[in-house]
Amino acid sequence: MDEIADPEFVRRQYHTTGNLNARQALHDRFSASDVTWHDWTFSALCVTPHCRVLDIGCGTGQLWSRGRFGKASNFALFLADNSAAMLSQARGAVEHAHFVRATANDLPFEDNAFDKLVASHMLYHVPEVDAAVREFHRILRRSGQLFVATNGRKHLHQLWAMLAEHGVQAPQAWHRFDFESGADLLSRYFLDVKTHRFEDHLVITEVEPLVDYLKSLRTVSDGVVARLASRIEDRIDLDGALLLSKDTGILVASTPR
Repeated sequence: MDEIADPEFVRRQYHTTGNLNARQALHDRFSASDVTWHDWTFSALCVTPHCRVLDIGCGTGQLWSRGRFGKASNFALFLADNSAAMLSQARGAVEHAHFVRATANDLPFEDNAFDKLVASHMLYHVPEVDAAVREFHRILRRSGQLFVATNGRKHLHQLWAMLAEHGVQAPQAWHRFDFESGADLLSRYFLDVKTHRFEDHLVITEVEPLVDYLKSLRTVSDGVVARLASRIEDRIDLDGALLLSKDTGILVASTPR
């Protein structure tokens, strides 16, 4: 099993909020889009009054604490994560929500319980992805929608090309659920699956946040990080910035089979 889908690695990765916060900070500081990821995603959800929404693998709850959701309380929001640290930070950041500690493969809800399900950048961490999607299908109402955030295979490809020169390959487990594979998997359970890409790229003008990002992955040695940091710092000095393409967005699945 690839490391990022190994349960023990995932437990260590999200035992605290530091690794996730470091990765989010890179995108927060250097994304070129005028629209934030959180606002874009929340707009895509089209949440209506009185509906029931579950965010599976909610992390620190930033979609709800920073997006257009704000302090709205006209729908029922449930935030679920298997990390106690993530849920603790989410509780402090998000009002008007119910918090549940649970895994994607074993959700403590009745059949047909929700109108909207959100799963953001987490299914590639799940050892049995098909079983998780089957569980999503079970708790989603017939008229409901599933929103799964993931990446395409060209996401940050310039960075991974530089890492490959140092013998570091992108984890293959990411491909277990990306744009290319995820739509096919969702189509087993939903009749309508659409891909919506978030148009954005990174303009990195400081090397330290990128160093923090690489260290947060826990798959790149300190030696490689140091050598790559020196190279990127030279690039920033010469060109003013390092540009990294992004290939990210959401798969929207509806009409359960």
